[in-house]
Amino acid sequence: MKLGRILSATIFVLALVALPTGVGGAATGYDLGYIGCSNTKLAVSGYHALSADDRLWPAYATTGMSIERWADPLNPVWERYDAQVATHGQPAEVWVQVCINSDRPAGIEEIRAAVTNLSSHSPTATVHLSPINTFDPPDICPLTADVASVAALVDQAVAEGWGQRGPDLGPLGVDYLQDDHCHPNQSGRGFLGAQVKAAFDEPPPITTITDGPSDPTAETTATFAFSADEEAVTFSCSLDGGAAEACSSPVTYAGLAETGHAFSVSATDTAGNTGNTATWTWTIIDVTPPTTTITSGPSDPTTETSSTFTFSADEDPASFSCSLDGSALEACSSPVTYTGLSPGPHAFSVAATDGSGNVGNAATWSWTISDVVSVSVQDFSFSPKSPIGSRGGAVQWTFNGPSEHTATDRSGMALFDSGPTGPGGSYTVSFVGAGKYIYGCTFHPEMAGSIRVPIDASPPTGSISTSFFVTWAAEDAPAGFVYDVQIRRPGASRWVSWMNGATTPGTSFVPDAGTGSYGFRGRLRSVTSGAASKYSTADYISVT
Repeated sequence: MKLGRILSATIFVLALVALPTGVGGAATGYDLGYIGCSNTKLAVSGYHALSADDRLWPAYATTGMSIERWADPLNPVWERYDAQVATHGQPAEVWVQVCINSDRPAGIEEIRAAVTNLSSHSPTATVHLSPINTFDPPDICPLTADVASVAALVDQAVAEGWGQRGPDLGPLGVDYLQDDHCHPNQSGRGFLGAQVKAAFDEPPPITTITDGPSDPTAETTATFAFSADEEAVTFSCSLDGGAAEACSSPVTYAGLAETGHAFSVSATDTAGNTGNTATWTWTIIDVTPPTTTITSGPSDPTTETSSTFTFSADEDPASFSCSLDGSALEACSSPVTYTGLSPGPHAFSVAATDGSGNVGNAATWSWTISDVVSVSVQDFSFSPKSPIGSRGGAVQWTFNGPSEHTATDRSGMALFDSGPTGPGGSYTVSFVGAGKYIYGCTFHPEMAGSIRVPIDASPPTGSISTSFFVTWAAEDAPAGFVYDVQIRRPGASRWVSWMNGATTPGTSFVPDAGTGSYGFRGRLRSVTSGAASKYSTADYISVT
């Protein structure tokens, strides 16, 4: 059941007042109309007793006109209203004071109907809705409904768009009331009349924004300073059309989006007059660069000489620029493919540019195309039998039959096994570290071969102060494996450990045994089983 339907109404109705430019403004004659009940009529008489320079219609016969009377379009009260219009002219705005009798329930439906009826009599008037004046104590008048409940109905009607909020009058204490404790006496009329005059005759406060952000700006925080030409005002602020909220100067907004913005502020004085809405518009330019992400690319290492990359940015729209191996950036789009790439290390990079020209990070993808050594498998041999591979390179066995064969590691480390493969099949393995890798065919034990991966020591010649570099692998050791590197120094007849259990692919070396020839060789070893490849062919440096 709606609130108004459970009210046992008061003796009062509605009062409407018309203003040309808002609730405030200078007097311009009888441009302020009203409809209401007996208390409204008495408040109007108190208003006119204060000054001859009046805007409000003179009091007319509204006694007993509670809300449901005004809600009836055929009620004779509208004839009285039309008589005021004929005498004073159409009001620009109308003040509606909602009165509900305790013995005649009414609610939001009656307020809607009353305003609808009013619009047919004064179609261009702006409506201001107020509840009946308050009392002190609140329940002193036995004829009225609960004033707080009436005020709630008024606020609901305003929220629904039936009018603007008008002033709240009162409270009327015992000294301001007649013996019935409901209607104002002469002092009470003057008290209410002064409140009406303050609300409708005094000019509203003028608000000025005195400081705000530059336009345009890159700052995502905005601070505003503002003031009004009256003291004791309250301010309401709104950002980008949002709901107005109470605020004070200065007010700051942080974390603003990079787009156009609008700030507005208005002031309300102690009489309830709300003044102009001051506005400040500005644009936060886009200064945030896009983030580029490469979503797919080639495996590392790979034997493929073609590579395709897909990528995206966190802004839309965005354009992309790509570079391969440090070349000049070129416009590109996802996916992009490069073909005919040579063996060795490669690097791809891509960066996005957003619609504001901000260039984002360069996302990169590094990979290595392995050298590929081909080995032919046929009944009953590997050809070539012991090819030389490269660190990080690959070996591809091509099976030509006619029998099935395998290419299986025989080092004990279980590094690779093609499984039974018939004619037309192939199998590829990459070798990261120096060593001699023995393998064979599981089906035919007499078939054996080896892959020789060399170590490198450079430069080949130098002095005892030269810093040489020894490279035994293409990358760090795989999990569970290490590299063993031996050295043979000048004049020595035996190889000795130098970098045993290394996990890195190389290190520098300064001659430590004078001049002469230094040799280096390496292998891959399993930490778990201890199994290892054979040592690689040695590489030498000459120190003079």
